[in-house]
Amino acid sequence: MTFSDANSTRPTTKYERIFLRLYLIMLGACFYFIFSDITNVDTIEKAGNSLLYRSIWVLLYSGLIVFSFSAISQIIPRFKIPALLVFVSLQTFAFKGYEPESVMKLTMYMLTLLFGIWLAARFSFEEFFSIYYRLASYIAVIHIAIFPAVSHISHKFEPLARANVFGMSIYSGLFAHKNEAGLFFGIALVIGFTKLFFSGQTPKVGALLMLGLIFFNLGMSGAASPLISALFACAAVAGLNLARRYGKAGIGILMILLPLPVIIVLNAAWFLSLFGRDLTLTGRSYAYESWFPYFKQHFIFGYGYGEFFSSSPNAPGVQLNAGKAYAHFMNFESGVLQTGIDFGGIGLAVMAAVFLYAAFRAITYSGTKGAQRYFPFGIVFFLFMSTLNEVYIVAFNTLTPALLFYIYSRFRLLYGKTAPAAERPPVAPSLLDARQRA
Repeated sequence: MTFSDANSTRPTTKYERIFLRLYLIMLGACFYFIFSDITNVDTIEKAGNSLLYRSIWVLLYSGLIVFSFSAISQIIPRFKIPALLVFVSLQTFAFKGYEPESVMKLTMYMLTLLFGIWLAARFSFEEFFSIYYRLASYIAVIHIAIFPAVSHISHKFEPLARANVFGMSIYSGLFAHKNEAGLFFGIALVIGFTKLFFSGQTPKVGALLMLGLIFFNLGMSGAASPLISALFACAAVAGLNLARRYGKAGIGILMILLPLPVIIVLNAAWFLSLFGRDLTLTGRSYAYESWFPYFKQHFIFGYGYGEFFSSSPNAPGVQLNAGKAYAHFMNFESGVLQTGIDFGGIGLAVMAAVFLYAAFRAITYSGTKGAQRYFPFGIVFFLFMSTLNEVYIVAFNTLTPALLFYIYSRFRLLYGKTAPAAERPPVAPSLLDARQRA
């Protein structure tokens, strides 16, 4: 069952690997502070509108298009879902009208998905996740090293003055926002945990310390959703490994442990309090409760990407925020709900299909051997958890949609009908087959 999903036709080039690292840094908003004068706290959040920031993104978009031409034969067949989402939005724009900014946002969202599909065409799971984790390790060191210099600035962007899980002020450090810091380090934690404990090698002290530093940075960010998602994803990987390693006996153990998540759900208030949150999820409950009346008005095609919360004074988001004195929502604070608003029921069905296919193939793929076999499952699980109460799955220039479509498209490439038989992953044994040993 030994299998490598490395590209057999043409190895990645040095320039592609450099480009990948630069794009990941920008997607993760890792060095957001360099686009603004960090001594002026009133302008840090506006750094994304700076000429320098936008110029770098234009260069990256141009590079992405150039690199994509080298893999165009593999990219075009896998761009059907993004094309469908474009079609859905254009239908809405044509009948309801649109703001120019919405077309620009939709274009950038499609480029984000294109990046994920290009990754699938050029980078194997093992190579990509190794690059991501190594990059995250370097950034984790820099992130904590500058703590004395910028910690007094970071907490000023937490209007509720909440503490993180360590009882300290929230620290976003290098990143644009605590949630983006949490997302970046949450993904790295799942990769590192999987690599260290389920690759068949004895973890080294240095590697354990690095994983601990990444976890510390994740906790310091104060982002509860990525932290909870990462912990559940790590537990899910451990459970899948248990089932793969011991077959029926492993599944039996998991069944014994099944009441644990049920207990957590039944005691949600207590569980969330461990992370400094309550059942209102920091006011999100109002947006959640308000969602369905808006959704049913345009339940097929939605409102069009970016239209609901556009800058227009007549945008439906203005009406939503007028319903509560404290409300100032820029989205519905959930990737699931926001997908329904932007792309309607069609979009929800499409995203559900993408997640289900990726999850199914990730479980199948875990039956192969190699350090990379659990990476896709762990990341898909993390992305699904975080999508429930974070909006990034439908946000342009962010990691979540890029990684989801990378894993989805990579599996389509590996398991598709057009894939050469020699390059397809071997059929994994059933989870009930204990002969599959780690």
